[in-house]
Amino acid sequence: SNFVDKSFVSEDVPVGTSVMTVSAYDEDTGRDGEIRYSIRDGSGIGIFRIDEEKGTIFTVDLLDRETTPHYWLTIYATDQGVIPLSSFIEIYIEIGDVNDNAPQTTQPVYYPEVMENSPKDISIIQIEAFDSDSSSNEKLTYKISSGNPQGFFHINPKTGLITTTSRKLDREQQAEHILEVTVTDNGTPAESTLTRVIVKILDENDNRPQFLQKFYQIKLPEREKPE
Repeated sequence: SNFVDKSFVSEDVPVGTSVMTVSAYDEDTGRDGEIRYSIRDGSGIGIFRIDEEKGTIFTVDLLDRETTPHYWLTIYATDQGVIPLSSFIEIYIEIGDVNDNAPQTTQPVYYPEVMENSPKDISIIQIEAFDSDSSSNEKLTYKISSGNPQGFFHINPKTGLITTTSRKLDREQQAEHILEVTVTDNGTPAESTLTRVIVKILDENDNRPQFLQKFYQIKLPEREKPE
């Protein structure tokens, strides 16, 4: 016979974990009815083993869903007769996702620029991150975790877009702002990563020329009268 059975195992299980048990029967008596199980083919060879008498499948290596999300095994059930007879079954094993990867940003450091005195809600840069855990990828949260005590910048917690606020940036006061942004996934336990954003404030012609002194007092020597 040839049919398909399915099993599911989490990617974080230790080596030696029982995945499932297959069972075959033989109506013959004696050795003709004794069944032995074996893995003969499939992508899971070397990853799984089977107890030849009980038909229980165990892991023999660590699993990683991000590398291999599923495996196939071809299991044979063979009797012990003088002329052995056998049947086989295809087993599909799906690897379940565990939140074992922190989010990653596209760059370790970002270097955006923004003009001083910019109005509110001017886009500065969008932090892009991804998570290789399938369940977490679309649910990342962005937060400015340091470098913004005066509230010059705002980050959208869902999109990672950093914008200006109503606080006016002044290059003459501070030419550069170093922000740390934390990106957190929604897993249990949550994983997070930190990236740095160095915002350069561009100069605007907003200062008039100024004399060093308000008043200049100059004494000129008297001109000598001609004789």
